[in-house]
Amino acid sequence: MRFQPIGETGDVNKPRSDRDEIYKQIIADLEEAVDYVDWPGEGVRTGTVTRVNKAFAYGLLARVCLSAAGYAQRPDEGRIGTGDIGSNRRGKLVEAGQEWGDNILYTKALDACKAVIAKENVCVKLEGSFEEIWRDMMKRQVSAGGETLFVIPFADNRGQWMNNYAIRHATADKYCGKAGAGGTIGPVPTLFYEYDKADRRRDVTCIPYRWNGGKQELENVQKWYCGKYRYEWMNDVISGNDCGIKPILMRYADVVADGRRGRQRAQRPALCQRAAAQGPLPRLQVEQHG
Repeated sequence: MRFQPIGETGDVNKPRSDRDEIYKQIIADLEEAVDYVDWPGEGVRTGTVTRVNKAFAYGLLARVCLSAAGYAQRPDEGRIGTGDIGSNRRGKLVEAGQEWGDNILYTKALDACKAVIAKENVCVKLEGSFEEIWRDMMKRQVSAGGETLFVIPFADNRGQWMNNYAIRHATADKYCGKAGAGGTIGPVPTLFYEYDKADRRRDVTCIPYRWNGGKQELENVQKWYCGKYRYEWMNDVISGNDCGIKPILMRYADVVADGRRGRQRAQRPALCQRAAAQGPLPRLQVEQHG
C-alpha cells in the first residue's frame, strides 16, 4: 500500500502488503465514509442509486468484514510477495487475543447490516418479485428507495452488457434491432439444477432458449443464457453494441443475507448468551433473499 508520494519516500517499488493490512485500511476507510454520505433518497445526491449512499457504504463494510474474517489462500508467514502459495486459512489477526479476535469482524458486519435493516421501508425495501428487480434494471430504473442500493452508472448510450449477457437474438426483431446480439456469456448448464425447484430465482436466471425470427426456440443442452438481461424487457429497441444498462452491484437483499451470516458467526458459545438477551431480528431469520 502507498499513502505518500513517491517523491517523498523514494521507494518506487514497494513490497507487496499483507492481505490483513489491506483489509484494515479498507475497513477504516469505510467506517469513516459512512458518515459522509446520506441515506438513499434523503439527500440531493442520493436520489438515485447511481451515487454512493449510506446503505451501500454499510453494506460494503459488512461484506469486507466478512471477507476479512474468513478463509483465503494466504502465503506462509514471512513469504508475502515471494510467490509462495501457502494454504487456505484465516488471518492471524482473527485469532484469540489479537486485534480481530473474539469475532470482532463478524460483530462489525452484523452492526453494519442492522443499521441498514433499521431503515427498511423508509430508505430501502425488499421487492415483492425477484423478476421485477431485473425488469426495472432493463428499464434503467435508478430511483432510490427500493431494493437496489448501487449500480454501475453507465451513460444511457454506453456499455455492452446486453450484447454480452442478454438472451441471444439470432436475427433482428421487434425487441432487438441487431442480428446476433447477446449470448456471449451465460451460466453453465449445471447451474439450473443447483436451484431448488421452488426457488423463484431459477427460471429468471437460467434460460434454455434463444430468439430467432421473432420467436423463441430451444438451444442445445450445452448453451444457456442469463435471463436477467432481456431485450424484450427494455423500453427501447437497441440496434448497436451499447445499451446503457446499469448493472446492479448491491441489493438490500444482499445486506439482509450478510446480516444473517454475521449473526450466525458472531453467536459463538461465548456470545450466545448476550445475543439471546438482545432478542431475535426477524429480518435476519429469512433463509433466501435472491
